[in-house]
Amino acid sequence: MPIGLGASTILRLPAGHAQTAPRNAHWRVYHGRPATAHGHALAAEDRLRAQVIERLPCDFAIDPSAFEDRDAVHALTGPIASAWRGAFALDGGGSLQVRSGIKHLV
Repeated sequence: MPIGLGASTILRLPAGHAQTAPRNAHWRVYHGRPATAHGHALAAEDRLRAQVIERLPCDFAIDPSAFEDRDAVHALTGPIASAWRGAFALDGGGSLQVRSGIKHLV
């Protein structure tokens, strides 16, 4: 079970995100209620998008063949490359590479 520390903690769980109640978390826990104020369930597309985006600062690249749903990843890499022109190189297979001159910004 994740433990949130701080006045307003945002937790990432397999099913989505949850935020603790900043003002009354202690009261809620004292009375046997969860400290969670609200949350957001992630759809499969949300989880895939998060996995793709997480690869950029780790690998400086997105390789669709490394994912189970290659077609969905390929569909994401094009819009990323278009939105950040000059920052990424996109090959015909859908692989996205961070250009070497901007790796320090990723």
